[in-house]
Amino acid sequence: QPPDPGTIWSKRTTLQTTARLYDPLGFLSPYIVRARLESQEYWRHKLEWDTPLPADLLPRWSDWVVELSQLPQITVPRCLRALNSKKEKSVELHAFADASELAYAVSIYMVVKYEDGEVTSTLLAAKARVCPIQHVTIPRLELKAALLACEYVTHLNKALNLGQVQIFYWTDSRNVLSWINSNKGLDKYVANRVRKIRN
Repeated sequence: QPPDPGTIWSKRTTLQTTARLYDPLGFLSPYIVRARLESQEYWRHKLEWDTPLPADLLPRWSDWVVELSQLPQITVPRCLRALNSKKEKSVELHAFADASELAYAVSIYMVVKYEDGEVTSTLLAAKARVCPIQHVTIPRLELKAALLACEYVTHLNKALNLGQVQIFYWTDSRNVLSWINSNKGLDKYVANRVRKIRN
């Protein structure tokens, strides 16, 4: 249900609007993360809960609200396998992790290969989180994304009861790959997350 046109936008009403979006598999992550970034700005500006948004913050939020009406147009195919009874050769999960100065995210695809050579690829789930207000370096954010990928894939694999599947994790961060393959010289922040990834 779209917001009332007469809504006075404040920190409280923006959070209420965002909370109404039910997106358990993260297909709306690119859209919802924008609202969460706006929310961070309200905290940076130390706005009170019911203080109307200042003029410099209102336009971005207004644009986001306008796009709410377009969400019903988004469709996502939910069939993970071919509709016929073709014999499967293998099932793979591919998890892509990435980060920026604003947010870090994961997208997970299920790839099914059939004996006749056909291959299907379907977006299984996604997740995005805004970066902490306190500064964190990009390599460490990439590491947080890699850990999120491992945790999310483990959860999905159990929930879907996929059984024996090949799992591939993708990151473009050489720092993360180096940390995961290193056994010494890691500070506590990195070492704790590397240990969880290895587990």
